[in-house]
Amino acid sequence: MFLYAILLVTCTVLCTYAALDLKGMTKTKLAKLEAKKMSECLKKSGVNITTLSGYLNEKSNNTTKEFRCVLGCFTEEMGYGKDNKPLWDIMEKVHKIEYGAKEYKEKALKIVETCKTIVPKETEDSCELGFAMHSCNTAQTKKLGLTLE
Repeated sequence: MFLYAILLVTCTVLCTYAALDLKGMTKTKLAKLEAKKMSECLKKSGVNITTLSGYLNEKSNNTTKEFRCVLGCFTEEMGYGKDNKPLWDIMEKVHKIEYGAKEYKEKALKIVETCKTIVPKETEDSCELGFAMHSCNTAQTKKLGLTLE
């Protein structure tokens, strides 16, 4: 379940845009990269894994600045956002890797289109960007009943 939660954050949040190379990226490689980056961001922030797990599994609504900055770090490290702006083209490419079946890909791309209208085009900092992208992705994923295959 935790890996699923980490992958959800995915759809919300790769190295910087220039550093992310999606060529040859598989679902497994992407999941490993995301887990590594999330671990690094947790370490940098001092937020513990229990706090993150509680939030991702909806057992906590901890949205302190430190927690938001974990999501912001992840967003930037994974290349989902840069300079406080979401990179929706990267999110679309990532969803195409994550979801194999056409039906799921279509739902995932619909989430991106919806979140483009909800998440600000630019935020005050990466923390707010990561939190906004994650919150939107999570809400829309639930609304459409989408789960990772």
